[in-house]
Amino acid sequence: MATIHKDIKDFLTSWGLTQTEISLYLTGIQYGSQTTAEFARRSGIKRTTAQSALTSLVQKGMMAVHSQSGVSNYTATDPHHLERVFAEQIDEIKKQQLDFINLLPLFEDMTDRAAVATEVSQYQGFEGVKTAVDAALFCASRRWKIIAPERNFFSESDPDYAKYFIKVRTQRGIKAKSLWEPAFVTKRTFGAVDFEFRDPRILPKSLVGRFKTTIIIFDSSVLFISAATTLSAVLIRSDEIRETMEVFFDGLWLTAKQIPKNKVR
Repeated sequence: MATIHKDIKDFLTSWGLTQTEISLYLTGIQYGSQTTAEFARRSGIKRTTAQSALTSLVQKGMMAVHSQSGVSNYTATDPHHLERVFAEQIDEIKKQQLDFINLLPLFEDMTDRAAVATEVSQYQGFEGVKTAVDAALFCASRRWKIIAPERNFFSESDPDYAKYFIKVRTQRGIKAKSLWEPAFVTKRTFGAVDFEFRDPRILPKSLVGRFKTTIIIFDSSVLFISAATTLSAVLIRSDEIRETMEVFFDGLWLTAKQIPKNKVR
């Protein structure tokens, strides 16, 4: 068997194939349709182990099986056709996501939220802050009230995370009321759809530089995210604290200025 590029093996492993399944699949790619015995001989795998793995590959859409003169032959799925397998998996995941969203109210009914007056969680480092942000991204209400200083975790994050954040926020339809510092708006223009979902206003000049922490208010929670250089976050779940923070936010919202129309393209 020819040497297989490491990236191919790494990809198939990440897709959930065992090393035995990878060996058999790639053997099938190289040698075409074969019996179990031929697969076992060429890959150096015991016949009983090969048979079990080939059956698993058929179930995963990586192999096709057909009988000829009473003998089963297995054919590896052409790599160019695997996109169909991906599409089917994506459709199934989307269906499961919709089912889960419909079941969320039932999960919430099972939770005795009154049992805990205040719940505080702390997060450290980039991965920790991402976990905290996910709590907001996957909130039940899909509504935020957010105060963001000019330099914040999102503006300072790497491009890959920024793409992830925007993608999930868009997919979930997160709508917000946003309070920004004037400098964040000065050199930027905003797409109409993005502008509608973020609904931003400009903080008064007297508050410029006063906010060092990003604040996101959602559901029964308030998330505080430190400046990007510190990389820490605190998530507080408390109806009382959330309601108190909303009083401050709503007061600022009333005094904030709307974004000029020439900033929206």
